[in-house]
Amino acid sequence: MQTALLRFALAFLFLILSWQPLARSQEFETDWLELKGTHCIVYYGGRKADAAKIMRSAEHYYKKIAKNLGYERLDNFWIFDDRCRIYVYPSRALFHRFQPQAPAWSGGFADYEEKKIIGFIDGPDFLKTALPHEIAHLIHRDYL
Repeated sequence: MQTALLRFALAFLFLILSWQPLARSQEFETDWLELKGTHCIVYYGGRKADAAKIMRSAEHYYKKIAKNLGYERLDNFWIFDDRCRIYVYPSRALFHRFQPQAPAWSGGFADYEEKKIIGFIDGPDFLKTALPHEIAHLIHRDYL
């Protein structure tokens, strides 16, 4: 009897603790600010200047990668309601706090089904490596 009660208590505790990151994620994500571009929408929790830099970079990489893959000849991709959504946390710590599924080494990741990229801006790598890498994943997935 005590073993069954202990198992129930541990299962209940696990369930409660596993909901906590999800609840925190939803809290943070209600405070996103939005900046719209032609092919992307940047959601950010930091400075608008960083979001504008991310938007310029994302649009540049979209055009460059699409051209290199021959994707640019196709019409009406990644515009209006079909734009890529880019969520950018202001720090690595917040990114990993609210995205616990991301590996510790990760600078960001792409969600193919939702056509979104999630990352953080406080590292030197997001704009030059993680962002174009994840955009290439999404374009390649659309192209196929």
